[in-house]
Amino acid sequence: DLVIGNSAFQNADALETLTLPKGIVSIGASAFSYIDSLRIISFATGSKLTTLGNDVFRDNTKLERINIEACTQLTNFPNSWLYNCPSITSLIVPASVETFGSWMFNYTDNIVTITFLAPSVPNNFYNGRRNLKTVNIGPGVKSIGNYAFQNSYGMTQLNIDPNVSGLSIGNSAFNNCDCIKSISLPAGVVSLDQGAFNNIDSLRTFTFAENSPITEIPRDCFGNNMSLE
Repeated sequence: DLVIGNSAFQNADALETLTLPKGIVSIGASAFSYIDSLRIISFATGSKLTTLGNDVFRDNTKLERINIEACTQLTNFPNSWLYNCPSITSLIVPASVETFGSWMFNYTDNIVTITFLAPSVPNNFYNGRRNLKTVNIGPGVKSIGNYAFQNSYGMTQLNIDPNVSGLSIGNSAFNNCDCIKSISLPAGVVSLDQGAFNNIDSLRTFTFAENSPITEIPRDCFGNNMSLE
């Protein structure tokens, strides 16, 4: 098992492709940061990676693709790990991730699709990004935090897996996601917080599952949805 230390390959500016074998278990802070030419980071299938350090891939402005979903034992998304990586367009959050740092996506504003498999979407996870189009919520997600995707003005699709169970949606989680036209909640969604689906200009239909266990519609949950039919 291999551990890569802090700043080990920082500023390795001619590197374009990084292939990490499955035996790597930990990558230290800033290990692969500030690499001007880096475009692809690939983790091997069966990756044993459990830990990433702060700033590990930050300021890789040309980075287009990272298959972090291959890291099925990874437990953390650290501080600023994808800070200023504006060429990234998709992200899959593995089911094993338990903790999330701060400033993870500052200046990483062009992610179009996020697929979330971990149990909890943290508060303010990826809010305020106009380029986000699609959010996929996997079957193991139990909570979507407050303001998680708020002000994602370009979002057109919210797909919640029909097999979710015990899912709670937080305060203003999808507030101002202005381009969604239709939302369907499966029976595994058990609670909504205030303002969860507020101010969605294009929303026309909202469907609860026939056997929905939701017992209360909170304040402003569907407020100011002027096109809701």
